[in-house]
Amino acid sequence: MRQHRTRFLLAPLTIAMALAAPQQSLAKIVSIPLNGTAVINNVTNMSVTPPLLQLGDIRVGESGEQTITISNRGSTGDSPITILPELTGADSSEFMVERPASTEIQPGESIDVNVTFSPVTTGDKSASLEINQTGASGEYIVFLKGVGAEQAASNLVAASSNFSLGETEMGVATQKTITLSSEGDADGPLITLEENSISISGDNADDFSADMDTQVILEPGGSYNLPVTLYSETYGDKSATMTIRHDGTNDNVKIELSGEVINPELLVEEETPEFTNGTLSGVTLTRPTKVQFGPDGKLYVTQMNGMIHVLTVKRTGKAAYEVTDSESIDLIYNIPNHDDDGTLNNTIKGRLLTGLFVTGTAEQPVLYMASGDPRQGAGPSGTDKNLDTNSVILSKITKQDGQWVKTDLVRGLPRSEENHQGNGLVLDQTGTKIFLSMGGNTNMGAPSNNFARLPEVALSAAIIEIDLENLPTIPYDLPTLDDEDRAGVNDANDPFGGNNGKNQAKLVDGGPVQIYSPGYRNAYDLVLTEAGRLYTIDNGPNVNWGGVPVGDCSNDLDDTGNTRQDGFHYISHKGYYGGHPNPTRGNKSNTFNETNPQTPIEGDENSVECTYLWPGKADQSLTTFVNSTNGIAEYTASNFSGAMKGDLLAVSYDRAMYRLELNSSGDTLLKKSKLINESGTVPLDVTAQGDNDIFPGTIWIADWSKNAITVYEPNDY
Repeated sequence: MRQHRTRFLLAPLTIAMALAAPQQSLAKIVSIPLNGTAVINNVTNMSVTPPLLQLGDIRVGESGEQTITISNRGSTGDSPITILPELTGADSSEFMVERPASTEIQPGESIDVNVTFSPVTTGDKSASLEINQTGASGEYIVFLKGVGAEQAASNLVAASSNFSLGETEMGVATQKTITLSSEGDADGPLITLEENSISISGDNADDFSADMDTQVILEPGGSYNLPVTLYSETYGDKSATMTIRHDGTNDNVKIELSGEVINPELLVEEETPEFTNGTLSGVTLTRPTKVQFGPDGKLYVTQMNGMIHVLTVKRTGKAAYEVTDSESIDLIYNIPNHDDDGTLNNTIKGRLLTGLFVTGTAEQPVLYMASGDPRQGAGPSGTDKNLDTNSVILSKITKQDGQWVKTDLVRGLPRSEENHQGNGLVLDQTGTKIFLSMGGNTNMGAPSNNFARLPEVALSAAIIEIDLENLPTIPYDLPTLDDEDRAGVNDANDPFGGNNGKNQAKLVDGGPVQIYSPGYRNAYDLVLTEAGRLYTIDNGPNVNWGGVPVGDCSNDLDDTGNTRQDGFHYISHKGYYGGHPNPTRGNKSNTFNETNPQTPIEGDENSVECTYLWPGKADQSLTTFVNSTNGIAEYTASNFSGAMKGDLLAVSYDRAMYRLELNSSGDTLLKKSKLINESGTVPLDVTAQGDNDIFPGTIWIADWSKNAITVYEPNDY
């Protein structure tokens, strides 16, 4: 071993000193030269090859390995060398050194040290292998270099992103194959498609299928022909989105599916309905909620605040209509409101008015309407605004001696903490019963924060039947529970003040108000067709606004929930279940008032109402809508050679007006199409004129956002 002496001249040591002076501070700098001799002990008998290790280009996620050889070049009798290799440097975590079994090297012997390069990102990489030696004051350094290269790619690619299955008839399946290929690098990884890798979504998702029976593995350059089937019992244009999940390099593959299903009975060419968009001028509206022509030929429009406008309308040109006279009815607006303990609250003005049905004669029109407390709470804040949860009233307005007169028929119906309440209503064909859609208090059946923790009650979330001829009194105040917070079974404020269910109206066995069809979250409108068939569209739930009933159909809180589409229902019979749970009716163990537990259900419980049914999948919906769809009406005019006679119309928040074509029995949807693509900003309600009405064949829409009435006039008017 030799000792090397090397002299280094070190930089001067600079010292700054502050010297005090009477008037100022002076800085003095003193420089002191420093020097000395450094001694490095070097082991001359050790050699390392190579001194610079190039590991080359390695793909991210893969590894490359090379070897460094360390030798003791000493002679017999010389001392052994003991080594300790250590990695350092910015990218040292992407290199690995395999330590040798023995770190002692005898004279004339060598050991190999394996170095592995495993890049995790792309780009130039470097590190240092420091080999410490016994008897030396410094280490031997081997420089390590490598390049992180792009990972080998295997991309799943479909032959087309738009795949048409062409044309088929109702009830007849058609099948085509679409090719899926693995494209990318020749040494790319395998792509695996599991049996459940495919999902189909969209309006017509149930009409398409593409299920794989077994797992499919694609090698680089390989392909698979996926069979896709179109089968439907309804006719019309069909579309959906197919998503293919896989473990390849690229994102999941989406393919737009399309096809047409033909009804062979309708192959005779029919006239295509076309309408001209028109306007109704001469009226100022604020948040219109319902629109309907009366038997007097006048247009009745309700506003969200409870006002009613009666409009005399004149046609001034093609698709041009003008209000020539009007009157306003404030009888609903002026109904007093209460807080949820039943006390009168004169500071709250107006009423939430979302239900209207006009009947009677030209000389004596009759208006039925449902209204409730105008306040709206809940939402993500969960605010309880103390609105009256027993505030919905069914009222009747008639004209006597030239004056409008209001009669309240039923009082104390439920009102949610959000904006669900008594909505659409129709008079049955005998003129003796009202069907009224009562909104629900929950998102999917369980109380939740976003609905201010109010549970479903005896008369919520259902289409109720009101027997007008058997109301024991006018008005008929619904019997309520014995509220533990109020004195007496029948306190002075009844039936008002639901007290979050403690004072709710009871479902009286054999009473004049009954459940006709349970299971609706918030069905905004009803239509009773000329054939006597009842239809509605129920607004579906929202994600994280509340879940399904917890446990054994309890009223426990649940703040989960999913988004589901709106379901179109044919209410074929009394007892038809729409799919939205009501644990209060489903399980009579759910009671109210802890000090005096009571159920509001006098008859049997209805256990079917404990189960949530997914619209369009588990329930009996004829079809579903992606966006909130509300107003619904029957088209009864003979325009277009009768092509639309008996069809239903529905308006949606996607701004479209839908045409729903049913079979002769009314229980099967043959075709759903967009009659009008852009029918307004927020079209909320729709009505259509028949052959004998004042403007035959026209369609009228209440646009809640535009504060306007939009008119669609048939081109064969």
